[in-house]
Amino acid sequence: MFFKLNSCYTIDGVMELFDVKHTTKGMMGSANLRTRELTERFNMVADSNYSAQAIDYKIKNRKLKAVDFAIICDICGFEMWYRDRATDALLMALPIEKQLKFIMAAKKMTQEELRQIVTERTGKNISRSSISAKITGENVTVMELQVMADILGCDLKVYQRGTKNDGIEAIF
Repeated sequence: MFFKLNSCYTIDGVMELFDVKHTTKGMMGSANLRTRELTERFNMVADSNYSAQAIDYKIKNRKLKAVDFAIICDICGFEMWYRDRATDALLMALPIEKQLKFIMAAKKMTQEELRQIVTERTGKNISRSSISAKITGENVTVMELQVMADILGCDLKVYQRGTKNDGIEAIF
């Protein structure tokens, strides 16, 4: 099943981010999952004890952490990949806690440089300890992950499992 949602928006006219709420709901719809079923599977995979209302709140209010979003992608049959804008190559899928570190090393950018650019771009003063936690995936939301990927010259894309090499553009 292939579908496309027009759920992108722009920050400062510079970058497009996919909307977490619409993207998650679209993936759930394609997998024929309701929030309660998704929550049951999520709790089994993540070894957590969320209620359906808590998961629904995180989705609707765009509070979903990147780690949780990656689990939901997997449950719904999707994958998160980074696409390098310079080469149009897909970068390998790594666990969230290794993704940004790998891309930063490849782009030769330090944590301090990334912190300064994120602060300039978002207008939020991010501390060194906070950026460190976000880079390791401990406390990063999907939107923050997209902003940092953009700074590193990459787009965060969501593909239906098995379609990324078929010439089909990313779903989101």
